[in-house]
Amino acid sequence: MGASLVYLERNSEVTTDPPPPACLLLPMKPSTDYIRHAARLSRKLQMDAAMGSAVQPDAEFYKALSKALEEIAAGLEQVAPRE
Repeated sequence: MGASLVYLERNSEVTTDPPPPACLLLPMKPSTDYIRHAARLSRKLQMDAAMGSAVQPDAEFYKALSKALEEIAAGLEQVAPRE
C-alpha cells in the first residue's frame, strides 16, 4: 500500500498538493523611495547651482542620502549570492 503525504496550508486546510519549492518564491523588492528622493534633492541642488546661486546641501538632503544608501545596501544584501 502506498503512503500519501498530507500538507497543512496557512488557512488550516489540508491538501495533498506539495508547497511550491523555495526557489519559486520571489524575494521582496527593496524599497526605492529614499533613493528617488535623494536623486530629486540632488537634481534640485544642481539646478540651483547652475542658476548661479551658492548652494549648500541641507539636513534634509543628508538625511535622504543616508536612508538611500541604507536601502541600496539592503537591496544588495537581498540579491547577493548565498555563500
